[in-house]
Amino acid sequence: MKITSLDDFLRDINSIEEYIQHIDLVNKVAVNTRNSEEESLILFNHHFSTFRMDKRIYEYKSIIISLYGIIEKYVEIWITEHVDNLTLLFDNYYNIPDKIRKSHFDLSLKLITLINENRYNKYSNIKKEDLLNNLNLCVNKPAKFKLNREAFSPISGNLKHNKIVESFEYINIKLNDILLNNKEFSNYLIDKVGQGIDNEKPETLYQELNQLVDFRNEIAHGVEVTQLLNKTELESYIEFITNYGKAIFETLHEKEIKYECENSYEIIDEIIDVYNSSILAFNIEYYKIKINDFVIVETTSKKLIKKRISDIQLNGISYDILDINEKSSIAVNLNNEIKKNYKFYLKKGKECQI
Repeated sequence: MKITSLDDFLRDINSIEEYIQHIDLVNKVAVNTRNSEEESLILFNHHFSTFRMDKRIYEYKSIIISLYGIIEKYVEIWITEHVDNLTLLFDNYYNIPDKIRKSHFDLSLKLITLINENRYNKYSNIKKEDLLNNLNLCVNKPAKFKLNREAFSPISGNLKHNKIVESFEYINIKLNDILLNNKEFSNYLIDKVGQGIDNEKPETLYQELNQLVDFRNEIAHGVEVTQLLNKTELESYIEFITNYGKAIFETLHEKEIKYECENSYEIIDEIIDVYNSSILAFNIEYYKIKINDFVIVETTSKKLIKKRISDIQLNGISYDILDINEKSSIAVNLNNEIKKNYKFYLKKGKECQI
């Protein structure tokens, strides 16, 4: 997963927060200049006082539609990006989990039907011949497979939580379980609804998202808005979408690390020690290692993290590259948050015998 897409998501969220702050500032200017005799401010306050309720409704609609649009946009981006990345994480179509291969076939046929019937404008640039060709590659040239990423894109414009869960099932991810195991997100849910989140229904845990979809639909269908969320309530919805979106991204990111670890990495068997929660010392033989290589770290809770090597030492001397031809004890700096009881993995290859 591209960390830049998470940055873009957070930047879009921040834009809504800045818009709300802008509204507050404009309102304060109106109050503080109510008795001003400056012509421009007189005109401003007259306009503000006559337009105030319509202005509030317009602002409210803009915030709701924009906030929902962000989660819909990035769920689609992240799912299709993940599907794209599977071609890098697996060297053969038939090594991909069965669930994903079945989903790919079924969803591709469904997408071809939608294109054939001109059902959705979002698919107007996709040719059904290309989709069929990709399906053919998967079956007949599985080592050169290409997935139809668009087939996994959620079709519904009403992405309530259960719809997002359904989309993740197609890519072999049980989202409800994983979200509750996400430490940061589960702590957020506990702060929001209290202890015992494992026993709460998804409708309770994710009600902000589901309500946001309902609010957006009412606005889109021209239903008269009679009750507006106040600033505190809006901030609560923004906080939820921020935490939810980050947890979605982390779910996909960690899944990709898991695939990469299973397919391209081997466990380091001979761990010597961990120093200062940063430096991993271990024995290794017949391996070429260099700065900026990655070590995958598996915590005691089974969480997988990729750590970049920033320093390599052999016999107290630092190296940019080490070509090890005999069994040696080396140390690599992984820059904090590691423990000796974790598991550590290095990439296969380079005549690796660890």
